[in-house]
Amino acid sequence: TVITQRGSFLRILPSRGLDSLNQIRPRDHSGITVTDRYQVYSYKKQQYCLAHIRRDIKKFAERAGVDGELGKRALFELDEVFAGCRLSTRASMQRVVGYRRRRLKMILYDVLANASEDFSRFAERLLQGYAKLFLFTKYEGVESTNNAAERSLRHIVLWRKTSYGTQSITGSQFLERTVSVWMTL
Repeated sequence: TVITQRGSFLRILPSRGLDSLNQIRPRDHSGITVTDRYQVYSYKKQQYCLAHIRRDIKKFAERAGVDGELGKRALFELDEVFAGCRLSTRASMQRVVGYRRRRLKMILYDVLANASEDFSRFAERLLQGYAKLFLFTKYEGVESTNNAAERSLRHIVLWRKTSYGTQSITGSQFLERTVSVWMTL
């Protein structure tokens, strides 16, 4: 699904692979893409969904020991980022998120040095693409999460699970078009 402020566009494709993705969002597209960090979604201007990252960090925060402690600290900073996103002015949001961004980065370096191997690998991947966590602070209209896309897909995913999807190209096209219009309205 592709969601903008003006509309929604849904395509039913055979896979989540690169070939399918390029049918709806070519690599040379200049816009900003908000994604769940799936490797195929590798764009120059890409915002990682902070809600997905929060969910992953929460799993570490629920552990005992060093992982739990560092996870809780990282989770606190992310929650403060979300609170900052709700501030009334853009300047206030940027100031609060900028401060929390620096604190989260220090915690991720602490994770690299002291946490379990899997938490360290997770932190290393985040640090490699750290700017992609906070692209929303640089560009107006970019969300910190991909919740809009997730919400637009929810009905279609639930429908597919109960009806086993469409059985023809015509059925898929009908569904794409009607759901796109419905979500746009």
